[in-house]
Amino acid sequence: MLRQAQDAGRTWEIANALINLAHALCRSGQTAQAKEIYCQAAELAREHDAPSLIAEALGGLAEVLYREGHSGAAAQGLAAALAHPGANAEMRQYFADLTARLQPPETWNPARLDGAMAHLLR
Repeated sequence: MLRQAQDAGRTWEIANALINLAHALCRSGQTAQAKEIYCQAAELAREHDAPSLIAEALGGLAEVLYREGHSGAAAQGLAAALAHPGANAEMRQYFADLTARLQPPETWNPARLDGAMAHLLR
């Protein structure tokens, strides 16, 4: 699917496929690679004005942080993702387990975000 989207130049589909790949990598414990791919996908999404994909990539980065043992930063990142204008019901459902585990604050502090997340929110 990724190769087909690349061949056709469909940026939204490419970013979406990258996010799905990063989700699989993250949940299989390959967090470093997942982080890299979430950032790649979010940059594509930002360049082509796809806010729902940016929000989902931010949520993915929060999950990476959680799986790497950085719960405080993960909670801040997840709060930023959930507050993002692109956050939608599908994304909230996907991260429901993480939300329950982290109980992110209602508001988030940009100073406490991971560097990759802060960059994506600029």
